[in-house]
Amino acid sequence: MISLDEFKILNYINIRQAIEDPDVITSVVEMEPAKTKELFDSCAKVGYISEDNDMWMLTESGEEAVSQFRKLETEGREKELQAVYEKFDGENNTFKKIVSEWQTEKNDQKVLDGLEGVHARIGEIFLELSKLIPRYEVYPIRFNRALQNLKDGKTEYLAKYSVDSYHTIWFDLHEDLLNLLGKERDEWA
Repeated sequence: MISLDEFKILNYINIRQAIEDPDVITSVVEMEPAKTKELFDSCAKVGYISEDNDMWMLTESGEEAVSQFRKLETEGREKELQAVYEKFDGENNTFKKIVSEWQTEKNDQKVLDGLEGVHARIGEIFLELSKLIPRYEVYPIRFNRALQNLKDGKTEYLAKYSVDSYHTIWFDLHEDLLNLLGKERDEWA
């Protein structure tokens, strides 16, 4: 059985399908760089991840380890987790609308106002989710950082993929929840 910290690293790779730069994991999982590197190297050594064409991805044994960890996380909590997901899904539609409006109208203040409302509501969802599965506490930290960057006028923190933008974090969270519940994106997104 993998540790929680190993799971966080493997789960992030699983969410992204593959990663190019292992150093990005440090800020995403809120772990010390030395510990992240040690655990990443250990996961590679035991065969949970492998490198192919400069991209790191889960191996079959890594996918199995992640799957087993998720089963333990959700055991006995399926109904509560489904209820939390349904609340998130309602906000997902609102968030997609905000991003779409920003892409067409470029009204930064209107987008920021709408996003702050979503941010407050998902904060309540995170309280419920983190009580069920504490590892989800990392997402509000990332969302807060992205929102602050947006408030500071750095508009790339709304939807740019190459930074830890609100949209990137939202995608990670959505994928994480779908994986946790054993759902496919086409079925639920």
